[in-house]
Amino acid sequence: MTTTPDEPQTNAASKVWSFLSNNNLMATLVSGLLIALVSGAAGFFYSNYTREHKELSYEIDGPINYLDERTIENITVEVDNQPVPRLIGYNIKVRNSGNTALKDFPVRIVFTSDDPDFKVLKLVPQSPSLTPIDPTLSLGDGATIDYRVDLLNKDESISITALINNSAQVEVFAKSENHELKEEKTDSDTDITDTVILIALLSIFITLTNLITMFLDYFGNRQNRRRRIASAESISGIVLDEDLPQRIK
Repeated sequence: MTTTPDEPQTNAASKVWSFLSNNNLMATLVSGLLIALVSGAAGFFYSNYTREHKELSYEIDGPINYLDERTIENITVEVDNQPVPRLIGYNIKVRNSGNTALKDFPVRIVFTSDDPDFKVLKLVPQSPSLTPIDPTLSLGDGATIDYRVDLLNKDESISITALINNSAQVEVFAKSENHELKEEKTDSDTDITDTVILIALLSIFITLTNLITMFLDYFGNRQNRRRRIASAESISGIVLDEDLPQRIK
């Protein structure tokens, strides 16, 4: 008895399609996963690029120690004829991270310090946009800076530098309805976060690929075994015609 050679290996797409066609449960799971991915991508695109989205992002750079009499001797700095033992700077940048113009948008920066002599020494607006800002300063338990910005285009930003005489906690608020306020991390934090996310996505992709390959190999081998068994059973079940030898003679 001669045996026929095994069927040639089909390409990956045909193999996947054949597997899904013969396994309704797996086909349902894969279809649900694809629908979820497409729906999530469509929702993300709509939320970030189509739907009107008012969002202000801010970034706090500091504290920056310009002067500390505890580490630098024989240097005296005066502000308004008053000696300043410490000079610390904070740079606060706000950015239009949405897709809607922010016009006359109120921003508040709050400094909180336990030092009873805490003081904001100077405010230095550093606006890369064409619209100047005029911050107002009010004193309380720390200091509050209020100003209004016009950020008409996406990614347009305005920065303000505050020079203070001691360490403080810095918070940013925006008093406006139907908007989101988001803190932006430093470049190093962003790079680390992006790297972790990329590694996680690659790990998930590799894991899913391995699982699908295992399923395909497992069920493919089962189907091949079934075909071989069925072929063997059909061959063993052949009954020769008893009169055939006589007719041959």
